[in-house]
Amino acid sequence: MMDKLLPVVARVVSAFEDLQQSMRAVPFGNSAFQNEHLADPNLTPHRRLRFVLLQLSQRVNTLQGCAFRRRRLALDLEEAQAAAARAEPGLARQRIELDIEEKTWALKQEVKLINDALIECETFYAIFANLKAQLPELTRASFERAELPYWRERLSGDARRELLAVGTVSAGTLEALEQCGLRAQRDAAGALAITSDEEQERLPS
Repeated sequence: MMDKLLPVVARVVSAFEDLQQSMRAVPFGNSAFQNEHLADPNLTPHRRLRFVLLQLSQRVNTLQGCAFRRRRLALDLEEAQAAAARAEPGLARQRIELDIEEKTWALKQEVKLINDALIECETFYAIFANLKAQLPELTRASFERAELPYWRERLSGDARRELLAVGTVSAGTLEALEQCGLRAQRDAAGALAITSDEEQERLPS
């Protein structure tokens, strides 16, 4: 019995196949511009490097997963094609041919994902090389030393944005500021003033 939906699905799939060239021109992941320019502007070089390495790790894991899957599918296809050649005409052979068609489709559709990941890797490797040149002596200790200035700058920015958006600084942000040795208060003009414990110690009593 013929499934009446199958011809409809086939037409949609055929139309989708015609879009492949357009799909190659449009990233389904992040664009190179997005990866290069739209990261958190408050990121220090150490934090930016961390972000880039995390992104690279995700893309490389995706690519390796695709490689394993494609090798397995290629073996499955080889076995199925050999089985189809031996099978007598009938339902058993049709099932094998359907399996071949499904695996071939999976291989073809994965190409877009792989190409996008490769382009993103190229972008991130270029960013990494530039950042590494700024941090010739990158160590875990140097990374940790850069954390306090980063978090102070980030939390100060969070406090200012919260004040602009809702007119107050949340308790969570105030607590985080204090944990980083910062105090948020209003100055004589009513504006937000953020000072460090070091600055507080230098103020006349």
